[in-house]
Amino acid sequence: MTIEYDLEADDVIEFNLFHHQNSPATQRIVRNGIILRVVIWCVLSVGLWQFAVRRGFDLVTGAIFVSPFAALALCSVALHPWQHRRGIRKIVERMYREGTNRGLFGRRTIELSPERIVETTEFGETVQNWNAVERIVQDANHVFIYVTAVSAFIVPRRAFLHDWDFDDFVETARRFHQQAGGAVPADVASG
Repeated sequence: MTIEYDLEADDVIEFNLFHHQNSPATQRIVRNGIILRVVIWCVLSVGLWQFAVRRGFDLVTGAIFVSPFAALALCSVALHPWQHRRGIRKIVERMYREGTNRGLFGRRTIELSPERIVETTEFGETVQNWNAVERIVQDANHVFIYVTAVSAFIVPRRAFLHDWDFDDFVETARRFHQQAGGAVPADVASG
């Protein structure tokens, strides 16, 4: 099975966002960031409330004084995952602008055979045996055929004329991977 398509910067950015969203290491970083924000805002709120009470405010007035800070704390915690995703997007965009990346973007052909996956561009060819593939996952718009913990062949859904062609490609890749002794895939959908 062979597919030809253009890999665009947005595809690579979406892969990085997908990976960061589904990586246990990144999930720990986001969780720790949320916990840190909660702790900081709680300490600030208690400190401000104590300051208000010591200045002679009664408990209710002190609570009213602190309530805008508590609201900011909730907003900060709620927005943290979005801010993290936005930060990842900016970093990835900047990194890819640092070079020409001619071999990364542009026209390519992916060929699936029972033994291997072959990606060909005008700059060269990458060959991976299926037993070297770590996992195959997909989101709504791509399939990612991971060859290391952090790199993958990226195949966009738009490369296929019909959705069933995309589904057939993914199923074929998974079948070849399993036949080579690869793990049973788990679907991961990004939001």
